[in-house]
Amino acid sequence: MSLTPLQRGADAAAPANPLASASPESITRVGVVAERLRAGTYTYLRVGSGDARPFWIATLGAGAPPGAAVVATSYARATHFTSRRLARHFPVLHFGTIVTQEIP
Repeated sequence: MSLTPLQRGADAAAPANPLASASPESITRVGVVAERLRAGTYTYLRVGSGDARPFWIATLGAGAPPGAAVVATSYARATHFTSRRLARHFPVLHFGTIVTQEIP
């Protein structure tokens, strides 16, 4: 069965699902936002977590500003992820939620 031009156009215009290549996980980390990059509806945050290696997490919405203490919960992880919108490669990128917390 062949597709109509309208169906072909809809498929070509559909955005790629960034979670398509991600593996499920459930990890929560606490840290401080070191860098924030906006990309459409997603925000990419580099979060430092004390002595542990910083990590990147993508979340929907604005995320948190640099310097904010956060609880980052990752629900999926992608390796060798490239953001076309940012024109940037991430060796490891987590997808999840960010909750801002008070620094004592």
